Amino acid sequence: MLKVNLSRLDSMIRVQQQERQDTLAKINSLQFAVYGRIYAKTDNGDMEKFAAKARSQRERFFGLAAKLARQDDYIAYLRKLREEANIRSGVSRKLQEKAALEEKIAGLRAISQIAAANTPFSSMDSVEVDNLKNADFYKSAFTESSRIFDLTITVLLQADLCDLSQKLEALQARLRSCADELASLNQETLVEIEQFETVAGG
Repeated sequence: MLKVNLSRLDSMIRVQQQERQDTLAKINSLQFAVYGRIYAKTDNGDMEKFAAKARSQRERFFGLAAKLARQDDYIAYLRKLREEANIRSGVSRKLQEKAALEEKIAGLRAISQIAAANTPFSSMDSVEVDNLKNADFYKSAFTESSRIFDLTITVLLQADLCDLSQKLEALQARLRSCADELASLNQETLVEIEQFETVAGG
């Protein structure tokens, strides 16, 4: 039995997944046919060599297929242990909290960027709704040749944009704290596991 923390268990699962890919690659590189050329002098001994080569490749295929099945079983075993440990230690709950925060941050970042990109900067003819003057103020800009004044009234205040930015920063701080708590739980939570050779028979 090995005693490992959740971080190490995650790493072991990744290693097993990579080794599984390596096994698949070996299966993919196998010869699935043995080619023999028959000549006038070819005898039954030659035929037996062809057959032996084919049987060898067949054994290799089924050996690798069995290894792949054992690797799948071991990965499933490790994942089950991780899931049980995650629930027991509170990691699952913390992962859900982290995922929810990430979604909220993504949403708030998106609307903040949209709001900032589409809100005109304050200028002579662009004002926040709270700073809107009376009609006579704008009419004072009329000239003899132009009796109109185009005015842009921003829907959002600069304070609104700042507020969105502050809320985003607060959520990001909560996410960092959540990630730190997760890292601690992953280091502190220990799990006893059987080694590959024990569970999967090597």
